[in-house]
Amino acid sequence: MSAAPRQLVVFGGQGSGKGTQAARLAEQLDLELIGTGDVLRQMAKEDTPSGRKIAPIIQTGQLVPDDMISGIVGRQLERLPTERGFVLEGYPRTVNQSEQLQATLERLERTASSTVLVNLDVPRDVLQRRLLDRGRHDDTEELIEERLRLYDERTAPVLEAVASWVRVLHVDGNQPVETVTETITKQLNHVQTKA
Repeated sequence: MSAAPRQLVVFGGQGSGKGTQAARLAEQLDLELIGTGDVLRQMAKEDTPSGRKIAPIIQTGQLVPDDMISGIVGRQLERLPTERGFVLEGYPRTVNQSEQLQATLERLERTASSTVLVNLDVPRDVLQRRLLDRGRHDDTEELIEERLRLYDERTAPVLEAVASWVRVLHVDGNQPVETVTETITKQLNHVQTKA
């Protein structure tokens, strides 16, 4: 019996290095990268009904509505052949989204329980400094505070919600980029997905 395709979710607060690690893992493990932040920022630039709805949400540091983002991710996953693994970054960000992800994977006949969530643990003060240092136009101190508050309130509970159906790996994200990637790949090599 062949091994199930790798299905990874890279998780953590804004500034934890999710995007960087997801891109590195996708390249190293030959997986499809699905980065929701990039998709949303691109959509926000487009003069379409969706783009006009998303743009102000992103500009104020709020979360895109669950159904909208779950629909976007669902369409991305539908395009992938089922034998192709993926790295998902920036989703799920709420408990409801995690339930929608589980349902989508089951609907697409991708065993939800063969998913591994990599949680990047980074101290709050480091996240704030990293976000300020990267200097994106939407990274003002007020917006950063709002994003981190939303993370605590709505995203952190996802870890507990998914624990019943995914394997969760906790990785110290406050290390050099290469060290974090090495740590993740080593842990993945020893991981058993939930039966």
